[in-house]
Amino acid sequence: MDWPPYISDDVLDEIVARGLAEDVGPGDVTTLATVPASAVATGRFTAKEGGVLAGGAVTGRVFRALDKEVNLEWQTEDGVRVGAGQAIATISGPARAILIGERLALNILQRMSGIATATRRLVDAVAPFGTQIPPRAGRPFRLAKNCYRKDLYPVVG
Repeated sequence: MDWPPYISDDVLDEIVARGLAEDVGPGDVTTLATVPASAVATGRFTAKEGGVLAGGAVTGRVFRALDKEVNLEWQTEDGVRVGAGQAIATISGPARAILIGERLALNILQRMSGIATATRRLVDAVAPFGTQIPPRAGRPFRLAKNCYRKDLYPVVG
């Protein structure tokens, strides 16, 4: 993906690391206690409603940060309109990594897709008037920094 110059791999990795640290802390005690380390899982990301997909690249980083063996295959790409019930991606790999990363990954995907969908609605609304809205590529990333729940692990740990 082509990122604006102020969004580096280090910035994205820091967003993911901070999100995981605040969401699961030293570990997801439920997953670690109930899911064998050898378990593998598969799943599917499905759109709950129509909109514009955004955040796929960041979502993938969440799972790669947990386990490089997680395989995420996208059926569509960022910036594309999706319909309700449409399969967006499939995921497979170590079950623990998938379960530990799913909350943060889905929060990022939902937040960024919500922003992209709202932006698309506004762009479409002003299009008949010949108005153009300049892109603000960095805005969703700044908002994504705050889309995880803070300090969940002390509550369950």
